[in-house]
Amino acid sequence: MDHLALRRGAACLSALLLLMGLGACSSDDPVDVDVRADLRTKYGLTPYSYEDIPYPQDNAPSDAGYAERVELGRLLFFDHLLSGDLDTSCATCHHPAFAWGDARPLGAGVTGVGLGPDRILDSDDPYITDMPRNVPTNLNVGLSSATPGGMPDAEGIMFWDSRDASLERQALQPAATFDEMRHYAYSDSAAADSVAGRLRQIGGYLPHFRSSFPDYAQEMDSNPGDDSKHVIRTGSIEMALAAYQRELVTLSSPYDDYVAGDDGALSDAQYRGLDLFFGVAGCGMCHSGPMLSSYEMLRVGVAHSGPGRVPESRGGTGDDHGLMEHTGLGSDRYRFRTPGLRNVELTGPWFRNGLAMSLRETVEFFNLGARMPDTDIEGTDVERLIDERLQANADELIDPRVRPLNLTGDEIDDIVEFMKALTDRTIDSPLIDPTVPASVPSGIPPVPIIEPFSLVPLPEHSGR
Repeated sequence: MDHLALRRGAACLSALLLLMGLGACSSDDPVDVDVRADLRTKYGLTPYSYEDIPYPQDNAPSDAGYAERVELGRLLFFDHLLSGDLDTSCATCHHPAFAWGDARPLGAGVTGVGLGPDRILDSDDPYITDMPRNVPTNLNVGLSSATPGGMPDAEGIMFWDSRDASLERQALQPAATFDEMRHYAYSDSAAADSVAGRLRQIGGYLPHFRSSFPDYAQEMDSNPGDDSKHVIRTGSIEMALAAYQRELVTLSSPYDDYVAGDDGALSDAQYRGLDLFFGVAGCGMCHSGPMLSSYEMLRVGVAHSGPGRVPESRGGTGDDHGLMEHTGLGSDRYRFRTPGLRNVELTGPWFRNGLAMSLRETVEFFNLGARMPDTDIEGTDVERLIDERLQANADELIDPRVRPLNLTGDEIDDIVEFMKALTDRTIDSPLIDPTVPASVPSGIPPVPIIEPFSLVPLPEHSGR
């Protein structure tokens, strides 16, 4: 969770809670039924469903072959053929068992052995390091906004530094990145064409591409020998991968049930947490809208960790400047995209570099306002999450919405419980098979099938 509101005193909080009908409630008291319903109106919470998903004009369910395209994207997503050394697939770092993430603080790509938190890099090459940032989930990845505070958009921003927009444009970037998938096999500029050339040599892929892109297939048949007109081309690979990822939507959480009108969908602790989250704690100032993100690029004061965007072993500084890398503006140093919070319970460790090891730590960090406390906090080492480099000018350098909150322990617990109400273990799209395929056309074994992410409705709510 990010960017909580301004400091407020206990007296102010008590007065506000009394006005909301919650002031007399202890941490164990039930929340009044009328108050539950009123919270929807109070915070302007409106439903968002699978039918609302934005699609690009040239990659939508109305296209001939779209359902086949989604399945082709699934095969490509799990095929190690897309990596330079044939040892890494998209699913290596975005495995269904880990909510389409990897459950590691920082990603581990080429030369890695194992999956998830057990994955290690097996190389003596000093150029091979952990990735500089935490691997984000692919769940709801196609529902980001193109503008701060906007609604989900087919041209939504991608990556922690928002360096690109749209699933299609980002689809093959990992295949071109040295430490993610490419390694030394070819240059970054040659990666997309190299992957396309490999796929053309696999006879089992051609019928999948033909059925997925009938117009491209006809164009290929009319231009024999012209690779630029081949149905297996960079554009079709990107569109297939994007089609698969866009259907990975989870919009049936207990929170969604509540927003749609079910006042019994949340526990009392979750209702109290919701009221704090969107109310006096101010989390909703930056975590709003359908994905619980404003998609702003903010400097919130999380400490640096990891090898950096250009590790010292490659002649770099070992730092990660965030948005500044792409704008060149000093004012953008350490600005990163505000993450969405759907399924946040399943996608730790948290923050851009995986420093926070529990949801409670993320709330404790913002409760401190990203400021070093005057005394140690008993039972936690949350101070390690705070960027000491910004402390001397914290009021100037850290986003003004990040200020000490003085939340109580019970209030922090309630906010954490609310964030768990954003968990949805169902996939809403009827077009996608969310499981690991038993095989792929290249014949390279896909990542192992493991179980932690359940693909059936949770007992306490039903998927729509």
